[in-house]
Amino acid sequence: TTDERLAFMAEAEVKHARIAMLCAAGWPLAERWHLGLASTLGLPDALADGGRAPSVLNGHLGASAGFLAAVFLGAAAAETFTVQRRWRRDDPDGYSPGELGFDPLGVYGDDPATRKARRAAELANGRLAMVAVLGYVLLEAGSHQPVASLTPALFAPPWETAAALFGG
Repeated sequence: TTDERLAFMAEAEVKHARIAMLCAAGWPLAERWHLGLASTLGLPDALADGGRAPSVLNGHLGASAGFLAAVFLGAAAAETFTVQRRWRRDDPDGYSPGELGFDPLGVYGDDPATRKARRAAELANGRLAMVAVLGYVLLEAGSHQPVASLTPALFAPPWETAAALFGG
């Protein structure tokens, strides 16, 4: 039915938004911190040529097969849980798309108006993150340089950005 299709699409949007927000933060952080963390832990460099984060377009995503398998298994477990909750129409909490029943920090709160506003903010930030990740992909595919080095003002520590701006 149309209601079930809409619920499926809303669920998918929330999931993609959350993944994109993680990716939007993780991609440049991986490029900035990976070498230091890997050398500290005695691990090999897993970045692509030129210090870029591994991706499908630069051919280095296969090097992270074990990690990706773990991520996919975790995603499958989360998907199973959300599908089961969606099918339980008698859920006393009143199921909303993306609702996992996991909010240990109480970010969403108990007030329905606050929960609705937080959900809307999460979707807006997730949509922005999806656009940002598309920008990362296009920048790195076109320039063959790390996105963190192409936009240093966005990804450098604030003191480095201030020093570059003010000649310090």
